[in-house]
Amino acid sequence: MKQQPSYANLPDEFLLEMIKEDKECAFTILYKKYWAGLVQYTYNHLEDKSLSEEVVQEFFIKLYQKDAPLQIKQSLAAYLYASIHNRIINHLRSQANYQRHTLTAAATRTNTTNNVEQFLDLLDARKGVETRLLRMNPKYREVYLMNKEDGYTIRQIAEALDRPPSTVEKQLCKALILLRKSLKKEASV
Repeated sequence: MKQQPSYANLPDEFLLEMIKEDKECAFTILYKKYWAGLVQYTYNHLEDKSLSEEVVQEFFIKLYQKDAPLQIKQSLAAYLYASIHNRIINHLRSQANYQRHTLTAAATRTNTTNNVEQFLDLLDARKGVETRLLRMNPKYREVYLMNKEDGYTIRQIAEALDRPPSTVEKQLCKALILLRKSLKKEASV
């Protein structure tokens, strides 16, 4: 049977007194006495050996770097395990936040990509309409542009161009039919 090292038998009260007197020696003993148990406790929650060791190691470093003396109201073991438990919770919380932000960023990137693609598609469609308008009968083009680009009503266009409203309406319909046909033809190619 393997014999326990002598530091494992030191009472916690004595170890606390040593911490007050000789930080370096006491922390070495504290580390050796509780390291394995704290790593196992952490591993039971995180299920990752190297991460568990890292969490415990960071805890001991912070504990060692503390300038103020330890104010322990319960046993030393209870203090250490409660502190590690809080670190585990903090780690799990930060992992959950990281995953939530990663998912949000991925969704935003996808939406942004879709918006860019939609914008480029819209520019292509606009170019296609402009190209077809240039090939269209000038009377149809003029009526179409006044209606769709400038927002004039059929009556306003008729007055401005000195044409009967029925003629303007027919020219607008013809322009729309020609645009739809040519755009459908291009889409099927």
